[in-house]
Amino acid sequence: MVDGTNANDALSGKDLKFKLGIIGVCNRSQRQLDNGISIDETAQLEKDYFSQNYPDFSNTCGIKYLIKRMNELLVKKIKADLPILMAAFQNDLKKIERQLIDLGVREDITPENRSEKMFEIINDFSKEYEKLIQGGRAVLYNDEEAPCKKISDIFYVDFERELQIDHTKYLTPDRVKRWIDNAIGLTPKILCSSAPFIEVCKTETQRYCDPSVECVVRVHTELLNGIDTCTRNVRNVRSAFQIYPQIEKRFRQIITELLSDYFEGSKDLIEVYIESLTSHISGAHPMFANAIDVESKKIRDGRTVKLGNPETYSDKPSANQLQPAKQTGTFRITPKINQKTSSNQEPESGMPEEVLPPDQSNRMSGINGNESNGILSDPMNNLYHDAEQQRNEQPELMFDETTSLIMSLVPKYMSIVRRNVLDTVPVLIVSSMNRKLEKKLAPTLNQRLGSLSVAELEELFREEEKIATMRQQLESQRKELDTMINSIKAISSKNLG
Repeated sequence: MVDGTNANDALSGKDLKFKLGIIGVCNRSQRQLDNGISIDETAQLEKDYFSQNYPDFSNTCGIKYLIKRMNELLVKKIKADLPILMAAFQNDLKKIERQLIDLGVREDITPENRSEKMFEIINDFSKEYEKLIQGGRAVLYNDEEAPCKKISDIFYVDFERELQIDHTKYLTPDRVKRWIDNAIGLTPKILCSSAPFIEVCKTETQRYCDPSVECVVRVHTELLNGIDTCTRNVRNVRSAFQIYPQIEKRFRQIITELLSDYFEGSKDLIEVYIESLTSHISGAHPMFANAIDVESKKIRDGRTVKLGNPETYSDKPSANQLQPAKQTGTFRITPKINQKTSSNQEPESGMPEEVLPPDQSNRMSGINGNESNGILSDPMNNLYHDAEQQRNEQPELMFDETTSLIMSLVPKYMSIVRRNVLDTVPVLIVSSMNRKLEKKLAPTLNQRLGSLSVAELEELFREEEKIATMRQQLESQRKELDTMINSIKAISSKNLG
């Protein structure tokens, strides 16, 4: 202090207001430092100074009192914050323990126990993988969808949507008429071939091949993705694969090879199935046979309400129109007739009219004129008698009506084919790929991994360096937190302050 002044007002708090008060201390002067005065000697000099000059504050001033007061405040603060510190340390410890669990428990597996451990990993993985691809594991990490759910959507949502093909897109009357003309060719017959209808249905059925094969591809992809899903969501499998990444790599390689073989077989099976549907267009299905009757009747009944020349819509065939008849698998036509006959010559009874090329019409007209009525009307001698009789029993379809019939029947037939494809393709895929994998997975893994040499097993069970370093760091942090928590517990058990 400067001569003539004192610190009474400051020490009493009149001049300066502090929440914890003011403590006066006497620091060593430069002269004392130069003279080598020790700390203990300085403390005694400080005590004598306050006793002589500030007797009212001598007990609350000085270095020793300052140390005591600061310890009291520190202990008080620690006691107030101990529960908060304990909770924070315990929370950090839990986080570290969870990280260690995710890394997996490090096991010192002896060479004799490696085969047994491998069998255990194979068994755990196979069971969980089968649940994921077939169904049976409801809860997954982050509520993601299991591969079996995704495969179900592929079959019954995506595949069904992709098979919604417009089979009338390229089916125009002009094209159908052209196909009928091509089928008749130069030598038309009384019974027209059903080739136009069959060829259209073959072409449309083949359009189901690409979506069906794509369905195989997508299911194959989901089965491969099932390895990742199993690794993420099954704790014991995830731990094993994280500790021993070489084992996961070998698992993935084996399953990929298995699925590759099954994928090719499944794809070939689907292609053969679609080819079988294409190679045999059958009208024997009850629903389709009924559709033929219904559509034919609609066309015939529709004639009675059409306006125009009655002769145009007569049930009697015209000379220049093709007339398909109602036959299973065939369409009957009324052929064109040669008009170059004598004016007083009538077609003979029972004689079928035959369409011939123009260059043969004159020659055949002469032959027709010389035929015997008795021979032609005899069922035993007339090759076309049965067809003629059947044609006379029902109204015949004209050329345009035959075209309409084909255009109406193709979508109906293809709806039956589509339903068959939707029902059969999933069954073929599951049986040729999913079920095979389910049956062969565990035996194949055991066969391939159970016969490894000691050196190969040692390589598979070698922990990844990155995992080992991370585990070491986490274990060190856990040890430090344990020490701090124990210290806080010890402090809390003492009667401080």
